Amino acid sequence: MKHQTDIFPLPLSDFEYYAVRDETPDYPMVTILRIHLAGNIHEEHFTAALRTALQQNPLLQSQLRESDGQLQWQFIADAPLPMQVIQVHREDPSEDCQQRAIDLRRECGAYFELRRSDQRSTLICHFHHACVDGLGAIRFLADWLAEYGCATSDDDSGRPTRRRINHQALLARGVIPAISRAGGRQVSWTEWLKGPLRFLTGRVYSIPRLSAQPLSNRPAASILNTRVLSKPVVRALKRLAGSEGISTNDLCMMVYVQQINRWTVSDPRARSNDLFRILMPISTRTADHDDISAANMISYVFQPILRRQCTDPTALARAIHNKSAQMLHDNESAVVLKLFSLLRRVPALFRVSRRLQSTFATAVLANVGELKRVFGNRFPLHRGKVVAGNVLVDRIDGIAPLRKNTNIVISFGSYAGELILNLRANPDIMTPDESNRFLDHVVQH
Repeated sequence: MKHQTDIFPLPLSDFEYYAVRDETPDYPMVTILRIHLAGNIHEEHFTAALRTALQQNPLLQSQLRESDGQLQWQFIADAPLPMQVIQVHREDPSEDCQQRAIDLRRECGAYFELRRSDQRSTLICHFHHACVDGLGAIRFLADWLAEYGCATSDDDSGRPTRRRINHQALLARGVIPAISRAGGRQVSWTEWLKGPLRFLTGRVYSIPRLSAQPLSNRPAASILNTRVLSKPVVRALKRLAGSEGISTNDLCMMVYVQQINRWTVSDPRARSNDLFRILMPISTRTADHDDISAANMISYVFQPILRRQCTDPTALARAIHNKSAQMLHDNESAVVLKLFSLLRRVPALFRVSRRLQSTFATAVLANVGELKRVFGNRFPLHRGKVVAGNVLVDRIDGIAPLRKNTNIVISFGSYAGELILNLRANPDIMTPDESNRFLDHVVQH
């Protein structure tokens, strides 16, 4: 097995290259996680655990370098520890999150801020999307907490287990899954080209600014808004989805699209044939990737929904379910990766695609699933929540980056029987009050 530094420099995968190319100064490609921890964190052990976890997840301790005109990842062995610790002299540390850009040519792809009090702490994590996707970031967090838990557990029964990591697996992180129909028949080039053509054609609706009041130039109090659905509500949602033969993901998508429709119905440009294209990140991980370190193993699929479909919730939920099944059957996530590969090899196509389709998607809906499953069976639990040594992981929030003209992102995940909903909105389009009202309407619906 290779040491983590032996595989560097690493060429960028097609997805990583796209994430770097797609970034702009106003729209940094940075994912945010916010972790709520109960207990008195031992700062020295926490810092040492982070140092170890970064060594074990080397893409997060790497920077971009150019060699012979090609971008590569270079591991930075002596990189400063990217964490600031703020001692808070009140019971509950601030939960506010601000946007932070990460310049991968000057700094590594992760930055952390720990706000700690005697009994509670809030950990704010920034991850550049070229280095790692959301699931990979949560796995990295699990690696970090496992190291910390091993150092602070009082006995062997409460000690987490460390994950075995195969650094050579990073060499295959950019391999595109085989594009084939169910039953093994390969998809022809003409068939998979229909995906890019569907993507580039059709006017995608972009959520406009609806407020007449001037937006403040000051940054919002927090770019991350969160609501939590209780266990009884989650159980009711599951029963409802089961009775309709659909998934809770389908229900969340239905409610999300209906809220976009209600929110924008007063837009003078609104038409019944407006195309709401909802981007959904899809993990390409399999059981073979259990031992890979933090990386991007992700692609996208797109739910196309017309405004006029939003009037009948039952028919809308069924259409969403059927389209999701079709996307899985046709392996559309692999088609998108093929498209990224094509855009990389023919740079002019990237500029053309921007002109033809300036709105990448109307909105994003990201489902990270059951968070404990992402953590794996490495931790003891207390009432369904992860225990890492002398701290309890009370809740995990997270949100993907915004793109230009894609003005809203919602992510959701299950933890300890609850459903956590997170929203991020473009502050040039929505005021903080509007962002909170939009999310409240989603929860109420």
